[in-house]
Amino acid sequence: MTWSKAADSEKVLFRAISLLFYRNENLLHLMLNPDYPKLMAPPEVIKRRAQGFSSSEQLLVRIALDA
Repeated sequence: MTWSKAADSEKVLFRAISLLFYRNENLLHLMLNPDYPKLMAPPEVIKRRAQGFSSSEQLLVRIALDA
């Protein structure tokens, strides 16, 4: 991720989500825009896309969206 214009609070949130996902690149790319500090899609869409992942990964996505 190259969030060059991210605020400190956004960088902290990214680090927290990264720890939650434990470097799972698939989940990071599902959730976060690689260029800007924002979600890839609205939460409902992300949850729907996460249905293709395991139940534990889906749970991590729901937890991250609540953060």
